[in-house]
Amino acid sequence: MTSMHGELDKLLSFGRQAHSSSCHLSQSAVVAAATSAVASRHKQSTVAGAEVSAQPHTVEDMEKVIAANLPIFYFHPDERFYPCTVEWFLERCNLSIVRKGFGRKVQEVLQSYGGLTPERLRDAQKLWNSRGRRAKRRTFLQLFLDPDARAGQPVDMLSQMPIYVHVKEVVDPQGRRAALEVNYMKFLAYNGFYKLFGIFYAGEIGAHDADWEHVTLRLSPDAQKVLGIYYSAHRHRDGVWRSADEMLRGDDGRPKAFIATNGHGSYPEPGTVPRVFFIFPDETSDQGHVWKSTKCHLITPSGRLPQVMDRGNELNGSTYDACGAEGPPPDVEVVRDPAVWLGYEGRWGSSVVAPQLQEWFERAENPVSRTWLQQVFFPLLPGVESIYEPAMESAEEVVDDLKENVDQALDSFRK
Repeated sequence: MTSMHGELDKLLSFGRQAHSSSCHLSQSAVVAAATSAVASRHKQSTVAGAEVSAQPHTVEDMEKVIAANLPIFYFHPDERFYPCTVEWFLERCNLSIVRKGFGRKVQEVLQSYGGLTPERLRDAQKLWNSRGRRAKRRTFLQLFLDPDARAGQPVDMLSQMPIYVHVKEVVDPQGRRAALEVNYMKFLAYNGFYKLFGIFYAGEIGAHDADWEHVTLRLSPDAQKVLGIYYSAHRHRDGVWRSADEMLRGDDGRPKAFIATNGHGSYPEPGTVPRVFFIFPDETSDQGHVWKSTKCHLITPSGRLPQVMDRGNELNGSTYDACGAEGPPPDVEVVRDPAVWLGYEGRWGSSVVAPQLQEWFERAENPVSRTWLQQVFFPLLPGVESIYEPAMESAEEVVDDLKENVDQALDSFRK
């Protein structure tokens, strides 16, 4: 970069040339003009640098804003399954190796109920990774929750149940920061049954152990403004964006989110959400238990914020001042959670993929909202995974066997 003295010399030289060409400016005027121009240029550079340095660059820089904007979650009065900590959940699970395909069967129990910890879960994954390719291709690890623990932890402990948080820096194609995204993750022990037409339960359709759900707050590059929020529901299938001026907020400025009965998807307002040809609507309300958590477990590793490529969004450009951007720290405890359990890549229940392997964790948030017409007439039927996943697994196994037989025949022929 050219020094300030170097730039000044160049401008003085230009001034002298102008003077020799019968310019009537005095030398002192030239010096003054040159000095003013260089000072202005360096002032702009300093201001730009200050703006960049003022931006949060590490997870630690974000703690106060993350905690102050922790969403308030509202349950429906009919809710039966509530949040829990990951440690509480694991203590009530067994970890097993499951055979893929139709009629999935447990081949081996690696850890029985009562002894599973995040560390043992991580170590089991390491052991699994050392298995042969064929064994891993035909089996998977799965957590099975004790049915007696499905209700989650006592509802009178609701405010103590943590919200798990993952934060990302969103950059444009040129590598410039476009925004910051904060995934506020709620964890519930069990995803309950769906109701047909919102009236009666339809067997165990939609039910599974472990339920990872989230909302994503989008902030300005300096984390001073809230741009909007994404309410995720049904593994992103029915998620929607709301801009800053459309968000419902509490008296303390924290965003509100309304949790669907049993299925636990998040929605921007209370009421009935039509889905799946009106057969399996989601019901939300502001009349049930309120989850205003006082604990925020930050699971993003310390240091530089992880970068993800911007995917766009549907926000309208409105903003409001982020809570905690200035002023005293919020009344929320921020815990630096080592999250050892993120080393586990198996199933959390029959169909729940490990959270760190889900798209919203690894990438910027889904850019498109689902309209109610899409939710109603172009759905992926809840619970259908229990049908098509085993079928695909069985088909893949047949193809793998054919490939192996062909390879063996070719090897024998060559010999």
